[in-house]
Amino acid sequence: LLHHDFNKSTAATKTSSSTASTKAHGPLENVCCVGSECGSFLRQRIKPGSIQTIFVNHPEPPTQTYDNASIALSANTADEEPAHMLNSQTLLAAAKCLRQDGKGRLIIVTDNLIYARLVSRTMVRIMEDGRLKGISTREVGDLRKLETFGSGVHLFEGKPSISIGHYTPNGNFSGGTSYFDRLWRTGAGKHADMKKRFIIAVCTRNSADDNIPDTTNDSITRKEKFRRNNEH
Repeated sequence: LLHHDFNKSTAATKTSSSTASTKAHGPLENVCCVGSECGSFLRQRIKPGSIQTIFVNHPEPPTQTYDNASIALSANTADEEPAHMLNSQTLLAAAKCLRQDGKGRLIIVTDNLIYARLVSRTMVRIMEDGRLKGISTREVGDLRKLETFGSGVHLFEGKPSISIGHYTPNGNFSGGTSYFDRLWRTGAGKHADMKKRFIIAVCTRNSADDNIPDTTNDSITRKEKFRRNNEH
């Protein structure tokens, strides 16, 4: 879901809710629904540095029972990644589409903790090119930090809320209002959590971040390391 500063309107809708939305807010004139493979759409159709926020609500895991050993493997070797939407190449394409200087965000919400850990570990690897950083825990005080991966990818537990840019009608509803949020409330899958949701939130780095020295390898920059690690 792509959000282009449309006065906090949601950037996608479903036919089942369009009538209610029209009655409540008038015709929607800033919504574009596209059917496409995610990665190629981001790479070929979206201008780099043009998106404020990309929301990914309840993405489908490669399998419902993908285990932790496989997570560790796929997070370190791109060739071994399972087939799923949020692989390293798609996450990198999303990062390139985001606005620079701390103005772009990528927000991922899932009810599958194992999958959340897979995406978090993959995020650590693609962040080596220096485009993204984890959102500070201070910015999302209503969420509970569960784990931290690498040097700053935080995995949170909580309800989608205005702190991560999710639309909240009248400012007094919490829990998410997307089609997938409503579907989740009707009954999660067998391996999904019935009560908890897990959130990964990252943003683009700003100029102040660029002044922080990278001490991981004095002879190789972050971008050069990333290029070498992803050569096929």
